[in-house]
Amino acid sequence: MTLRLSGTEPNSVFALLGKDENSATFALGWVLEKCTAFRCMVISDLIGHSIGEENDIKVYLQRSDEQGGFTDIELFSKGLCHLIVEAKRGWTIPNHEQLEKYSRREMTCSKSERMIVSLSAATHDYAIRRLPSKINGVPVTHRSWADIKSVVDAAHSEVGSFKEKLWLRHLSRHLEDYVSMQNPHDNQVYVVSLATAPIKDGDDYTWIDIVEKEERYFHPVGNRWPKVPPNYIGFRYYGELQSVHHIDHCEIVGDLSESNTRWPETCEDHFVYTLGPAMKPARQVKTGNIYRNHRVWCSIDTLLSGMCETISDARDETSRRLLAYEQAEAQE
Repeated sequence: MTLRLSGTEPNSVFALLGKDENSATFALGWVLEKCTAFRCMVISDLIGHSIGEENDIKVYLQRSDEQGGFTDIELFSKGLCHLIVEAKRGWTIPNHEQLEKYSRREMTCSKSERMIVSLSAATHDYAIRRLPSKINGVPVTHRSWADIKSVVDAAHSEVGSFKEKLWLRHLSRHLEDYVSMQNPHDNQVYVVSLATAPIKDGDDYTWIDIVEKEERYFHPVGNRWPKVPPNYIGFRYYGELQSVHHIDHCEIVGDLSESNTRWPETCEDHFVYTLGPAMKPARQVKTGNIYRNHRVWCSIDTLLSGMCETISDARDETSRRLLAYEQAEAQE
């Protein structure tokens, strides 16, 4: 196993992991190594038949070779299985190039016992329509973080070892932020700029109308936009912050015009949000020192409480807080 952490107790290990994109991958790999019953249940779920705990199964994290780059997790047992897991946060799924690289890795098992597994918050139905069933003869499948958490919880109820139960309990809690597309504890607001111009030539329907009249908003998934929907989104136009909204619901849409004929035609995935009621700032909050179409993150109180005169001030205060928090964490 290539992951090395200084602690061996669940509290110390999970405290070190944090919540970044690799965090869930490392947490899952670590507990796969520590808990035999859980490891067997995950493999059994993927290959379609049960395996015994007597099998010698190796767990690799961030393993590399000349053919296939780095893999997130590999589960290998000679003559039994070779599973490559590509894990993502949000609804992202592996692209064809990644799958192609992994399929070229040397796999000693038969085709029916080797597999590439996509793992993200995306549902099975969403992902399976976008993934090939096989690539270079290697089967490809998908599991969501919710699927994995279900296996974690099932294993927790079955194992007898107190130590393994502890590892599984911590993993289940750690995965909660990855199961949902949103982190319910996050108070950051993603502030975007809305154009005043019509969406389509010859139509008077504007980008502002989408928010004010439809109580909706959309943007691409990834590619310098969020891969995971925020809890809150703010809109600035006419030179100032107009409102902040909780995102009550999110769906992924490929062609926006199929959802609303007045929306643009698209051929890439977009998050489409249903917005909660508008929250207005306590006083006028001007845009400040932000490029015209630039998008920023701000703590919700810096925007709504009246403490900041501009959105750029709120952005800077949020950055200052995050830096102070990281420095305090590093000193502990």
